[in-house]
Amino acid sequence: MSKGKEVLIQWISSGISLGIFPLIDNRVYEGDLKYILSNMIAKVSLSDQHYLASKEAVQRIDPTQEYTRASLYGRSNPLQLVYEHAIPCKVVLEKLKEEYRLNKSDGAYENILALDGSRQAIM
Repeated sequence: MSKGKEVLIQWISSGISLGIFPLIDNRVYEGDLKYILSNMIAKVSLSDQHYLASKEAVQRIDPTQEYTRASLYGRSNPLQLVYEHAIPCKVVLEKLKEEYRLNKSDGAYENILALDGSRQAIM
């Protein structure tokens, strides 16, 4: 696991434990805080050092070459790849909500986030 992923997982877990995130306890917040937790969950899998690839994506890349994320991302991407989460953020968020309601256990949040899965490059 990358250091960046570790930090994000600890940050999210701490935020949940402190009751900061509105998507966990349904408090009303103003501004951008409403989607920050979902965005951070997405960043956990984005911070992986390796990505899964569909058969179609593998046909477009050189498997012996190492690519930066930036070289494969965006509309100007000549390979026309799309990133998807192996486990959708909404599913991870629902598991976090369930754990919060049932146990409020710090370690469980980190375990759920660590199992978040990789991003996949697909066609």
